[in-house]
Amino acid sequence: MTIKKRLHRSNIYMFLIPLVTAALLLILGAGIAIYILEVKYLPQIGLSLHDMHIAVEQYEGLFQSFETFVWIYVGAVGMALLLTIVFTNVSLTRELFTHISDPLDTLVAGVDRIRSGDLDNPINYTEPDEFKAACDAVDLMAAKLKASLEAEQRRQQSSKELMAGMGHDLKSPLTSIRAYTEALLEGVADTPEMQKKYLETIKKKGGEIEFYQCDVTKEDQVVDFFRKVEERFGKIDILVNNAGATGPGENPDEITMEGYDMVMDLDARGSFICAKHVIQYFRKIGGGNIINMASICALKAEVPGLAPYHIAKAAVLMMSKVFAMSYAKENIRCNSICPGTTATPLIVEYGTRMCGSFEAYQDEVGPLHPMGNGSQQKL
Repeated sequence: MTIKKRLHRSNIYMFLIPLVTAALLLILGAGIAIYILEVKYLPQIGLSLHDMHIAVEQYEGLFQSFETFVWIYVGAVGMALLLTIVFTNVSLTRELFTHISDPLDTLVAGVDRIRSGDLDNPINYTEPDEFKAACDAVDLMAAKLKASLEAEQRRQQSSKELMAGMGHDLKSPLTSIRAYTEALLEGVADTPEMQKKYLETIKKKGGEIEFYQCDVTKEDQVVDFFRKVEERFGKIDILVNNAGATGPGENPDEITMEGYDMVMDLDARGSFICAKHVIQYFRKIGGGNIINMASICALKAEVPGLAPYHIAKAAVLMMSKVFAMSYAKENIRCNSICPGTTATPLIVEYGTRMCGSFEAYQDEVGPLHPMGNGSQQKL
């Protein structure tokens, strides 16, 4: 029942109950009075009620005590009526107030819980009155607020994990360890649970790293290297040929054959030996990926003093095409990356040595790049 209906019902009761009570008391009192007259008083004088009207003046003194009784009775009835009205009003008002105050207390308690951050305990008001809509609205607001806060927490957590896990996305355990360590030092992991998770990740990533010393120009060392890697990790599914050197930085007629052979052996021969011997491991697992680090110098021969490097990287580029065509049917892919000039310590030293400063070197080789300038990214 709604509060409005309760109020209407209470008003009706507050009118009817005193009225009915008074009527019943009056009827009862009249009956009692007539009974007393007929039984006690009228027989003493030998009259009936009809005769009483005729003899009332003659026996006025006799009925003086009865008049006193009547007034006492009227006073009692009036007091009873007053008490009945007061009791009825108090009782109905208390009942009505209870039906209002209890839902209000429940609603206020629910709002206080939300204010204190408790969004897990809804009001769950079930009475079918006007307060149910208000309580349901508060519960809905709390649910939406909780969902919004959880979404924001997930977004922040994803952002933190994205920053901390960049190394993982790049498939580099070492970079992951560095990222998670920096996150711990910078306070990104601000709870014991998150700190434990980061430490466990660092421990796990540490187990994914192994360092092997290998001269890629020596075929026997490469063969032994691949055998050890497979024993440690169970399989080999990717090869990145990144070993290389630029050479002494001289004009072709000034280059010694020892210098030329060193660049060709490391950049071209080493890549070929590694790619050649990794094929058998790819076949064991049904495929694999070879990534050869070539260079923009494989495409343009205009960087001064790098004749052997140009030749070696061009060989790497063609070697990638040969391997790709030769093993495509075995689900083995081979691609080259041709980065431009990037400000690594090695290139900065070379550019400074060749042109007096790295900035001058950038100005000279920048136009050779597709975008007209080299990368300023420091690695």
